[in-house]
Amino acid sequence: MDDVITAIETGKRGAFLTINHGEEVLWLSRECWNERSFQENQEIDLDELHQWLLPRQYPEALNYTVSLLALRARSTGELRQKLLQRHYMEDTADMVIYKLEKEHFVNDEAFAEDYARQLSQRRLGKRRILMELRQKGIDSGMAEEAAGRGRNCRRGRTACPQAFEKIRQGKRFPQGHAEADGGHGTARLWLR
Repeated sequence: MDDVITAIETGKRGAFLTINHGEEVLWLSRECWNERSFQENQEIDLDELHQWLLPRQYPEALNYTVSLLALRARSTGELRQKLLQRHYMEDTADMVIYKLEKEHFVNDEAFAEDYARQLSQRRLGKRRILMELRQKGIDSGMAEEAAGRGRNCRRGRTACPQAFEKIRQGKRFPQGHAEADGGHGTARLWLR
């Protein structure tokens, strides 16, 4: 019992317990706060507190992450970061991420490919796409793979519009280029 609650900050929705001068900060909902009394300078058993708090935080944290996913797709790294920013315990965050992966609400690989494709369509380079994916919590190997696929998709989608624009401006393709022969006629028909 070396752990001590050094500060308590209450609000409308609950309270923050600061343990051991900021070593750990825990979030308690209003229901948890009313269920058990806490005071500043109170000695506590931190392991027992974690065991007591885990089943109480889990439903709240799960609802919060589902509401985040309702807004847009997110990586597991982003969700974990959001939960920890709200001072949910790491065990709670792990349980929530496990549940979401098990129920197929989150999939880092699909997220990485989709996000890389979106960034590629905005004409961002591979290094920038890799940086953005890493900031979203995607591991390096998966980010490399997704960034490579995203750039390949961009080349395939933008090749024709670029060809049409060159033809519309009256520019010629270099000899041996794919659009140099058959592409002109087809593109000219589409531009009419």
